Amino acid sequence: MTRTLAFVGGGHAHVYVLKHLASKQKQLKELDVEVVLIAKDIMTPYSGMLPGYIAGHYTYEDIHIDLAKICNYANIRLIHAACMQIIYHSDASHTTENDDGNDNQSNNHSNRRGTCICDNGERIDFDCLSINVGSAPSVASQSLRNNPKVISVKPISEFCNFYIELKERLQRLQQNSSSASASTPIKHRIGVVGGGAGAIEVILSMQHSLQRLLDDTAKQQQQHQQPQNPIELEMVLFTRGTSLLKQHNHSVRQCFQRVLKERNIQVHYSAEVINVETLPDDRLQLKLRGTALQPSDLIVDECLLCTTADGASWLSQSTPFRTDANGFLMVESTYQVVDAPGVFAGGDCCGMVDHPRPKAGVHAVRAGPPLAENIWRALVGESVKPYVPQSNILGLVSTGDKYAIASKGSYLSMEGKWMWSWKDRIDRSWMAQYTKDIPDKA
Repeated sequence: MTRTLAFVGGGHAHVYVLKHLASKQKQLKELDVEVVLIAKDIMTPYSGMLPGYIAGHYTYEDIHIDLAKICNYANIRLIHAACMQIIYHSDASHTTENDDGNDNQSNNHSNRRGTCICDNGERIDFDCLSINVGSAPSVASQSLRNNPKVISVKPISEFCNFYIELKERLQRLQQNSSSASASTPIKHRIGVVGGGAGAIEVILSMQHSLQRLLDDTAKQQQQHQQPQNPIELEMVLFTRGTSLLKQHNHSVRQCFQRVLKERNIQVHYSAEVINVETLPDDRLQLKLRGTALQPSDLIVDECLLCTTADGASWLSQSTPFRTDANGFLMVESTYQVVDAPGVFAGGDCCGMVDHPRPKAGVHAVRAGPPLAENIWRALVGESVKPYVPQSNILGLVSTGDKYAIASKGSYLSMEGKWMWSWKDRIDRSWMAQYTKDIPDKA
C-alpha cells in the first residue's frame, strides 16, 4: 500500500525539506511514498526580510517563496487549505466505528498513523507527518485583537495587506491636505506594542518608509504649487518592560536607545496595554495597566502588535499532541513530537524540551537539515538522530535605513551600514535557493 508523508505548513524549516525531497525522487518511488503539502498560504513569507519590505528595500515578491513552484519541482501534491484537526494513532493500527456502532478494522486507515482534516473538507491519511505552521498572536493579546483596527504583525500575510493599505491611505491624506490654506501640520500617531527586536525593527522601518513616502508626496505638491498641510508622523513604542531587548546584551540595548532617540521615537516603559477602544473620531485610545501617562499620550491613529507569540490554538485544541504552557508543540532533540512516533515539528510552532531556544528565524532555518534527515530516517526505518541548536546566535537587527546592529551573547555589539549589507547578502542568498534556483522539474 502506498504510504503518505504529509507536511502541514510551509514555514522556513519545511521549504528546505520539500526542496531536499526533489533529490529523493527515485528512492520515494521505490519506497512507494507519496508526499503531500497542506498549506494555507501558497506564497510563504520569509520573516527575516520583513523589516526590509516595510522599509521599502524589498518588493512583496522579494520576500515570498512560491510553494507551488517548489512542489512542482519536487513532485509533491499541494493542497491549498488550512489543517484544522489532526487524528493520531500511536500504535499505527486502530479500529473505526461503523454506522451501526460496531468496531471494525478500517480497510482504508489500518496501519496509518493518522489523518489531517482540512478546512476545505479534505482528509489526508498519513504514515509520517511534519508540522511547521509558525506561531500565532499570544492569548494575552486577545482582548487587544478583538478591536478590528488593531493589527498584529503575525500572520505576516495579513500584515502585508494592512501595510499596503496604510501607505495608500497616508498618501491620500497628504494629497487631500492641499485643499487647506494653512500650513499647520496634521499629526498621525502610530503606536507599536512590544519591546523586543521585532517591535523595534518594525517601528524603525515603518518610520523610514512612511516618512519618505510623505516627503515625496509633499515635494510633488510643491512642484505643482499646491498649498498643503504637511502630515507629521509620530511613532510611539509601548512596552510593559522596564527596558527594551531583554534577550540582548547591555551594549546592544544602549545602541538602540540611542537610535530611537536620534529618530525621535517615543518609548513608554512599564506601559502594559490591556485594551484598545475606538473613539468617535476613529482614533484609538489605549488602556494601560496602572500608568502615570496622560490620556493624550495614549491616543493613536494606528495600533500594531508585535508582542510575544503563542502556539497556534488548534495545535493544543484539535490535536492529541503534547503542548507546553504557551501552546507550542513539545519536541525531542530529534524534532520528533514527544510521545508521538512518526510525527515531527520544526520552526516557531514547537519548542525543544531538552534544549529550549527563543523563537527566531535563524533557528527555524537551521532546523531544516536535521528535520529532513530524521524524517527520511523515519521513512526508511532507521533511528532518528538528536540535534542541539546553537545556544548563542548572531542577530542582525536592522534600523530601517540600510543600517544594522549585530548582537551575540553577552559581549558582541557592532553596527554600521556594512552590517546591513551583510544581512542583505545572507537573506538574499537564502531566498535564492527557493526562488531563482528552482527549475520547473527535478
